[in-house]
Amino acid sequence: MDDPPAHDGSQSGTEVLKEKIRRRTEEDEAAAYARFCETITQRPREFQKCTFEYLGECFEIGAHWNLFLVSNYESVDSFFDPYLKAHAELVLERANEMASRWPARYTRKAFLRALKNRIIGRSHHWTAAALKRARGLEPGQTPLPEPQGDVPEWHADLAAVERKALLAAFKARGRTAHIRITDEMVAKAANPDTWNDRTMVTWWKRNDPRCRLSHDRKIRAVLTREPAAIWPAR
Repeated sequence: MDDPPAHDGSQSGTEVLKEKIRRRTEEDEAAAYARFCETITQRPREFQKCTFEYLGECFEIGAHWNLFLVSNYESVDSFFDPYLKAHAELVLERANEMASRWPARYTRKAFLRALKNRIIGRSHHWTAAALKRARGLEPGQTPLPEPQGDVPEWHADLAAVERKALLAAFKARGRTAHIRITDEMVAKAANPDTWNDRTMVTWWKRNDPRCRLSHDRKIRAVLTREPAAIWPAR
């Protein structure tokens, strides 16, 4: 992204920037929806994963572009944090509306809970980015940059980071209980009848497309339990 142009911080200049950001946000959301429709046509059996990625991208788009309106620490508290909260609520409302049309056999509650947790985590990320931006601005100036470039890809890498962190925390709880947990142990506990090695957990950690939403639910169900309840001391 290019360096931001100088800006005097006038009210008219700020309103012009807000309008540019609003138009760019709408443009990127429309493009994201077009990609979602195309992807779900190609991968109809993975519609839950496609929906999760689409809604997550919608949250990222709004957060990314509205970050450019942060000009100082006060604007983080007065504008950006309230914006993130309202934006998250809108995305979750859209998610609830989309999930309400799914067949009854699909688990909506788990999907919505996972999306909410992801958005909470990303909200913290964007707040930290806003604070960093406010810290980097010169005192007494409000250089509001021209929004340029594209919203970076996010869901695959961040999902992998989140999953590795969950697994590491689970293994740490195991060490506290004097249980050395391996990926193979987690896989066998998640699906005793089918998973005989660590392959699925390895795919899950990498956010490999071969690991589907149903696999994700099984692994997370293990990670929410206490290790000693799964592997009692002998």
